[in-house]
Amino acid sequence: MSSCNHENVVNYHTSFVVKEELWLVLRLLEGGSLLDVIKHKMRVSNCKHGVFDESTIATVLREVLKGLEYFHSNGQIHRQVLNENYYLITLQSYMFMYLTNFCVFES
Repeated sequence: MSSCNHENVVNYHTSFVVKEELWLVLRLLEGGSLLDVIKHKMRVSNCKHGVFDESTIATVLREVLKGLEYFHSNGQIHRQVLNENYYLITLQSYMFMYLTNFCVFES
């Protein structure tokens, strides 16, 4: 995990064991998960025709695929590509997506 260096993979700082739990120290991603954003949007707006427009979906998918391509090009796979494993931050009106949940295995 510490060798991962990509704009769409969350930075790993360190880890330690507390009793029988493994704790990871990662970059703070205060925007919440993609699943959190979807749930919020469904609560506050009419989603009869979908939660996001095509442009937003295309942007999200592009960022997801860039992170996955990074793993694949390094001989790794991510086994849990789920909305709750992508986290968001916003800087100066631009959204950045980061892959989390390190279920990454060597292929």
